[in-house]
Amino acid sequence: NAYTATVINGTPFCTSAKEAYSLMAKTPPCVSSLKCSAVFLVFLGKVFVVCFTVFGGLMAFNYHRELHVWVIPLLLVAFFAYLVAHSFLSLFESVVHSLLLCYAIDIETNDGSSENPYFMDQELTTLIHQSSSDPEAIKNRPLQNGEDGTELRPIARAD
Repeated sequence: NAYTATVINGTPFCTSAKEAYSLMAKTPPCVSSLKCSAVFLVFLGKVFVVCFTVFGGLMAFNYHRELHVWVIPLLLVAFFAYLVAHSFLSLFESVVHSLLLCYAIDIETNDGSSENPYFMDQELTTLIHQSSSDPEAIKNRPLQNGEDGTELRPIARAD
């Protein structure tokens, strides 16, 4: 989150880390629950990859009956499968965290009016605000110019 805030605001790392932490602490509970569910899905993905790899190793060792000690190679395969799964899925996790931080910055800096329109995608808005008290107002917001690739504006500071 600190690196994402550094890129958006152009501030030093420690300042960006403080701002990102305070911003994520102020976010609505729906963002936090979405972030927790993404972390849980990444964990399930790692467990699935390791279990699938161990099952494949068991099937491979089942066909080679001459191998008497198969636990150690199977544990090594499981360890390396976890490392590979962690490498790939942690990238997915950091992308989800960055998207949610950009969403929080957009909510913080813009109010959805014609002067300060939201720059987030319509599907992301409906996904996050499904449990909101007024989802129809969010679904029916007017589309903005360049909504497909508009950049976020930095957080304005009152120094």
